[in-house]
Amino acid sequence: MRTCPECNKEYEGDFCPECTENGQNVDQWVHLTTAADDMELEILAGLLESAGIPSSRKFIGIDKYVGAPLAGLELMVPESRFEEAKSILEADFNEDDFPQGEEPEE
Repeated sequence: MRTCPECNKEYEGDFCPECTENGQNVDQWVHLTTAADDMELEILAGLLESAGIPSSRKFIGIDKYVGAPLAGLELMVPESRFEEAKSILEADFNEDDFPQGEEPEE
C-alpha cells in the first residue's frame, strides 16, 4: 500500500486513482527550494504542511560511501500550489509571529 502525497489516501499500484487521469498525474511536482541540511528541510516542509501544502523531498547526488546528499536537498511541491508555497517561504517572520509564552506574574 502506498500513500498519495497529494490527497493522503492509500492506494495500490503505481498511481493514485484520486489524483490521476488515465494513469497520468494531474499535478506535476516542481522544485521550490534547496535546503542545506535535514533540519532546514524539515522546518520548511513543516511551514508548508501547516498551511496544508503537501511537499516531497528529493536528495541531490548521494555519496555512495556515506549515504549523505552531496549537493543539497530539494523541496518539491505540486505545481498548482507553487505560488502559494513560494509566498509562505518568502514571508517575513519576526518574534511576534511565534509567541514564547507570557512572563509569570509575581
